[in-house]
Amino acid sequence: MSSTKIGSSRSRSSLRGSSVAQSRRSLTTSQSLAAGTGTASRHTPGSRAGAAAPDPTGATGAPELTNPPAASADADGPAASDFVFMVPDPLPDGAVPLFLSTATVDMFHLKEKCIEAAPYTFMKRADMLADLFNRAAVSDFHPIKPQLNELQIEEMLLVQDLEWKFGQNFIICFSEEAKNAFLVVRRPATSADAADAEQLAAAAKPPRPATWTCLGSDKEINEEKVTMSRDPIYYRFARKRRKFGQDTHFQDGESATGWIDIKPNANGAHTLVRMLQNSGVQAIAPMTARGVQTNWNRPVNSSVQYEPLELDAAARATILASEPLHATLGTATSRIERILVQNNAVNIFQNDFVAMGEDEHTLDQGSNSSLQEYQSFTDLKYSKDKSISCVAWHPMQKGVLAVSCTQRSTFDERVQHGFTTRSRQSLVLIWSFYDPIHPQLILEAADDVASFAFHPTNPHMIVGGCVNGQIVLWDISEFQDKWKNKKRDEAEESKNVDIDVIKFVAVSSVEYSHRAAVSDVAWLASEVNHNGDLVKRDPKDDATQLVSVGLDGHVLFWDLRYKKDLKSLDQAWKPTFKVPLLAMDGTFDYGLMRVAVDPNVTRLWCATEEGDVIQADWMVEKQDADKGAASRVDMTSGVHYAPVGDVLRSPIYPDILLSVGGWACYVWQDKSPVPLISSALSAAHYTCGAWSPTRPSVFFIGRSDGFVEIWDILDRSHQASQVQAVSSTAVSAINVQTYYSKGHPTHQFIAIGDDDGTVHVLEVPRNIFRPAKNEKAFMRALLDREIKRVAYAAERRTFRAQERQRVAEAKSGGSSDGAAPPPPAADAKGPLEGDALEKAFQDLQAATLEALSGAA
Repeated sequence: MSSTKIGSSRSRSSLRGSSVAQSRRSLTTSQSLAAGTGTASRHTPGSRAGAAAPDPTGATGAPELTNPPAASADADGPAASDFVFMVPDPLPDGAVPLFLSTATVDMFHLKEKCIEAAPYTFMKRADMLADLFNRAAVSDFHPIKPQLNELQIEEMLLVQDLEWKFGQNFIICFSEEAKNAFLVVRRPATSADAADAEQLAAAAKPPRPATWTCLGSDKEINEEKVTMSRDPIYYRFARKRRKFGQDTHFQDGESATGWIDIKPNANGAHTLVRMLQNSGVQAIAPMTARGVQTNWNRPVNSSVQYEPLELDAAARATILASEPLHATLGTATSRIERILVQNNAVNIFQNDFVAMGEDEHTLDQGSNSSLQEYQSFTDLKYSKDKSISCVAWHPMQKGVLAVSCTQRSTFDERVQHGFTTRSRQSLVLIWSFYDPIHPQLILEAADDVASFAFHPTNPHMIVGGCVNGQIVLWDISEFQDKWKNKKRDEAEESKNVDIDVIKFVAVSSVEYSHRAAVSDVAWLASEVNHNGDLVKRDPKDDATQLVSVGLDGHVLFWDLRYKKDLKSLDQAWKPTFKVPLLAMDGTFDYGLMRVAVDPNVTRLWCATEEGDVIQADWMVEKQDADKGAASRVDMTSGVHYAPVGDVLRSPIYPDILLSVGGWACYVWQDKSPVPLISSALSAAHYTCGAWSPTRPSVFFIGRSDGFVEIWDILDRSHQASQVQAVSSTAVSAINVQTYYSKGHPTHQFIAIGDDDGTVHVLEVPRNIFRPAKNEKAFMRALLDREIKRVAYAAERRTFRAQERQRVAEAKSGGSSDGAAPPPPAADAKGPLEGDALEKAFQDLQAATLEALSGAA
């Protein structure tokens, strides 16, 4: 019934003024409109509407379209051939997108009515209301129910949106203006439109491809083509003519006879090899950009105020005397007591992560325990072909270190050339991790600087000792803020970077300086007055004194307060106290190489050029004053067979020292005349050394062949735990720096200078610089045990010496009397005692044989 009504509505609508639906099936798509919005199609009447009337003007080309008048029932209205269908963009007022399901499309036969050439039809308002009445909210016309109830239009234009351009598959028009926007009246074209029509016709022609021009890809295309590599193989099957068309007789057979098993041939001659071909696979998922924004909640301040609930004495007494309270306490008492006992037995507040076991305290061989090169510094102009005599880290600025460069020449060469040639520069270079190519500052000195040191609390002051015996002082406070925040990209903007050259502020007087090269300088933690007495200094005060040693065998103490300001010290700086260290017999002066001062006593350790390690006290006792300077040396030990490169106090145990030189290294105790631990002789000379600032059992040794040894006494006391090559030339200086975060060591670097003018900065692995649990106590126990061993050995050595002396005296006394010494007591056995023992053995043997024979 519904389809019949729709069909009748179509028939009636074709007789009205807007009877474009009558020729819906015969309209064809034509060119798009040249003006206006949307996509237009020109339609011609089909066989049912008759042929269109020819254009009375005789003009050719595309017709000009105008909006049609409102549909009317009079016969003078435009015919179906005078309309052109178009879809305006955007939709006009009164046109609403509508979704119709497949069931609705089949119910109203819209698939047959809306063809591709004319995708529109007319629907009656009564049919849509009937569908709403039958299917209610399930009906597809439910979204437009208000419009259907309000409007009085009996027929509405329904347009199919094949491309879902407006979000739904159909568009319904509720007004005549909306319908006229889709159905446009065609007016005859004039001769003025001929040029435009020709342009549109030319634009409508399909584009022709240009002539193919080969740019070299034909070869690749031909390689991918499959071509015949051989002639085809032909098979011919023949059968006699009489055997065709005969009767067929089938019979049952065994299944085993109906198939043939073709086993694979193991012969390689029949192996088919597939031809090589080039193929590419792209297996990358498409990338998309997504953004996520969480909801923001405004922070709101909240507060809670409370107070305890208090009871009067009578209520408290009633509650305390109640049976439920006593029953609850009796039940909970045993549980609470057990919990309290557990809390007393186990520390529940202990940090389990800190107490975890560690397995990184040993130096295992592998990549995790080797030194990793982090940076290297060299300058082709200032440090190339020079020797790095000293390396020092900035005590406060991270990633900053200073090196001193000296000429590789002997004393005779310096005498012949060094003091007469003033064109060469004597420099200390300050490097930063941010710029490994250019030094940040250059400190200029009067002569080559053999040793220097930063002030521990005021690092803008640097003191150095020169090979000519003078002490120099620099002040870099004006330049420190300039380079400490410099970034690497700023330093690499230009190849010609301006480097600040700083001259020394003060230099010591030549008359009162060392008579030979200054080999070591160090800042003092305490003060020494002009009489040599040790004065305790307030830890809050800055250090103002330093000590220097030289090859002339003198120890000099310097004070920055010698003048009012630093500039006044220039050429007038004198030592406040001078200590000459002569040999114990007073025959020669020691050539001092290094010094290690104890801030609490007046004793010091020195390393000499002759290979001796000496202990001296710069304060002479009154009873020893008549002995002269020789009495200052308390102990000397010639364990090294070459110049001693370093003597260093342990940063963790102040009474433990390390001496490096010759072919061995030794660990000393402050009051021991012999070393506690001695290394085996090495294949190369030991040149320098350094203690680990964080681990008491680890120290580093530099060798003349460019290798660095890492010693861990708790791991191996007889040999180095690890040996690693660092440079192709001799290692001349070593210094270790540790950086902390929240009181714990996070990074440790070791700066190694060589004889080629290069400073290698290596990062120390974590298992080397991080101390193990109770390592300090274990190392102290090992050292105490070695101290007792040395004391026992010394005691036994004294005892054996006395014993040898007594034996020698006894021998000399017996020979003087003319009688031989009495025989030892062990040889006093006579022949009777031997015969008795032999007889007893024979009796025992006879008794045993008799017992055995009786048992048998």
